[in-house]
Amino acid sequence: RSHFGSSCLGSSAQLPSGTSCVMAELVWACMKNSNCYSLKSRNCATLTCEPGNLTNVHNFKYSGTAQDKAVSVTCDDKQRLRLVVKRPKRNTRARPTRQFTKLPISTAPKKALETIKKALVEKSYRPGDVKLAVIRHKKLTQARSRFLQAKAKK
Repeated sequence: RSHFGSSCLGSSAQLPSGTSCVMAELVWACMKNSNCYSLKSRNCATLTCEPGNLTNVHNFKYSGTAQDKAVSVTCDDKQRLRLVVKRPKRNTRARPTRQFTKLPISTAPKKALETIKKALVEKSYRPGDVKLAVIRHKKLTQARSRFLQAKAKK
């Protein structure tokens, strides 16, 4: 019986902060070869479209499903930009639909940078995640403006 096993089963023992019932390495080992988010093709790197993955590269470091702290920038159905942050609570693993929180982001670069820094730096995400989120925001803003211009021409 492991040291952490009792709290996962519902005992009164508590996990240390920052750990979850299912360790990230175990989740990655189960999903690294095949999962519903993988996009594989010949002579190309394996990509992924999982939520919480900023780079869309199928890698443990950027995996939104395996990591406890994951972040993504997305565009919703109404063409609004959202910062998607994974909730740190352990009990959300049982409810995948509630694992992520969506925060609205402005399309203005300065306001978006403030929102991203406030959400990620204060909660001690990796510094590389902040840079990647800003780059992703810039690319999505450009794609969004092209889409809206093409829609206006029709």
